[in-house]
Amino acid sequence: MTFPATVQDIKVELLGVVTAAVWTDVTTYVQRRDGGINITRGRADETSTVQPSKATLSFNNRDGRFSPRNPSGAYYGKIGRNTQLRVSILAGTYRFWGEVSQWPTLQDITGNDVYGSSPGMEALGDCRALQLYETRNAQAFDKVVNPPMKGPTSLNGQKISLLPGDTTYTDSMSPSRARHRRAAQRFMRASARTMQGTAMA
Repeated sequence: MTFPATVQDIKVELLGVVTAAVWTDVTTYVQRRDGGINITRGRADETSTVQPSKATLSFNNRDGRFSPRNPSGAYYGKIGRNTQLRVSILAGTYRFWGEVSQWPTLQDITGNDVYGSSPGMEALGDCRALQLYETRNAQAFDKVVNPPMKGPTSLNGQKISLLPGDTTYTDSMSPSRARHRRAAQRFMRASARTMQGTAMA
């Protein structure tokens, strides 16, 4: 037996479309026409940049099970964007493990082309996970430099300034800040009396 002359038996699975955290075999719905399953990874040549792994395949969607918005579909409510997909040889070797970026909105009920191949059936591998990682990093950075704030209800709908030297007026403050303000006022009054006594002397 030589490879790739010998056709290998494959297995295509989706995660959580029937039972949460359980892989479901959907190999029987994979359409073998139009090139079957096409998996690419790495770089095409020495001068190209490394690209994320990508698997392209078509499903038989005549019953609408692969359409997230079809309430009568077998996978309704459990299939959607970023559903995990993996492709393996029955011997147990995984050739692709990624996420489906988009599914067809509705099935073709006319019967003219029930297999409906489209770019939406491309599983983009680790690319989506990297995008989510970058999004989380950006959110964490924003919270550090521009954190969420807490204030009295009296400031609701009013301008709050964080500019250096600017002032935000409020009649409500925490007990500790109120104590500090009263202490500062007492200090100022005591200082004023001292200055008046010195001037009179």
